[in-house]
Amino acid sequence: MPEFLASIETYNPKIIFVTETWWHESSITNIENYMLFRKDRVSSRGGGVAIYVDTSLKPNEVSEIVLLDSPEQIWCEISYGSEHILLGCIYRPHTLDPLENIEASIIKANELLPKIYSGLLICGDFNLPGINWDLSSIPTVRNTDILSSNFIDILAESFLIQFVTKPTFQLDEITSNNTLDLIIAENENRVLDIIHHAPLTSLKKSHHVLQWDYVVKSAAVVGKHIEKRVYHKSNFVKISEYFNNINWQMEFNGHNTDDCYNIFLNHYEAACKNYVPVTNLKWIRRRSEWMNDDIKNKIKAKNKLWFRCRANGYKNLKLVNEYKACNIQLKKLIYKARCEFELDLAIKSKHNPKILFKFIIKKNMHKQSRTPESKTPTYSVLLHSAMSIEGYNELMHIYALSAALATPIHSIFPANNSFCDFTHSYNVVVYGR
Repeated sequence: MPEFLASIETYNPKIIFVTETWWHESSITNIENYMLFRKDRVSSRGGGVAIYVDTSLKPNEVSEIVLLDSPEQIWCEISYGSEHILLGCIYRPHTLDPLENIEASIIKANELLPKIYSGLLICGDFNLPGINWDLSSIPTVRNTDILSSNFIDILAESFLIQFVTKPTFQLDEITSNNTLDLIIAENENRVLDIIHHAPLTSLKKSHHVLQWDYVVKSAAVVGKHIEKRVYHKSNFVKISEYFNNINWQMEFNGHNTDDCYNIFLNHYEAACKNYVPVTNLKWIRRRSEWMNDDIKNKIKAKNKLWFRCRANGYKNLKLVNEYKACNIQLKKLIYKARCEFELDLAIKSKHNPKILFKFIIKKNMHKQSRTPESKTPTYSVLLHSAMSIEGYNELMHIYALSAALATPIHSIFPANNSFCDFTHSYNVVVYGR
């Protein structure tokens, strides 16, 4: 997870698709400035899908039952300028799993396209190794694979295009043999410049990280700003007069405590709107507290070595070893940076405990997307009584640290979980006037 977060802050994607999250109900999954849509596997360990969307794209949930009820799938929608786009993330766990649920979802998404949406983007790990994808010709199927043939027919009948043509699964240190991770859209001009980045894990049995540009029809991109109230320049005399002129007894008469509180808040907002000036600040994405330029540069160096290794078919052992060494150095840099940050946090929290609580709440607060069991979106803060002991130990490396920065007992995300085997980034490309 830490390298995943560092990669996000290095490349600043607008949308991130993740399969095989291996999350459970208490997993800490929040990323600042992104809205998370997720569906965890309930019946057994493993699986799970998620989509992170930059909040500037106005993400929202979908209400179609066919899409909501599909296992190992998550769907949402975004708005950008004049575009209204449907996003889907799909994971097919096994090569022998049937395609009925995937087929039903694709057909329903395609039906919604002309009625509600102007674009469709579906990504995920489909586990269909029997297909040879080639944009210049019709995809071919190896060894009379019936499921693969059916999937090609589903896309053809829905007039959808699959864009990934190179292998995405790293079988071992020198072999990338199957195209398992796919990018699907309704128009051949939607997806551009697909880049295969290095896996987040080792080179054995791992998936490439894919990055691409998704083209949207829109006006020019306008810089994002946030409105902030300048309280120290408030007209406090007018605010006092405003509140003193309110007959609170009459306002609160006949209302319960919650209603009275909301009435007070409405008056407070009205006073602020009239007597507290505002200023527009340029919005800047804040990076993780432990992120630094050394980590960012090491991520870029790792991917450069990865590109060179792939270019010569992993035949240059010196390059492969350099890549492995760079990968290890990156993990050590991230670990050290997190430990140093958490050490500083622990020291400061002794004098100001609110700092620690603020950090915990920030890491635990997330948007829980709809599931078949609960059609209503739930906003939850996973800070509860059990967090006082177990949560701190899982959250903080620092309690296991020695002067030599020894290995922690627990990290925020357990190391044995495969967090991400498929990540895409979405960068807006604007064309037209």
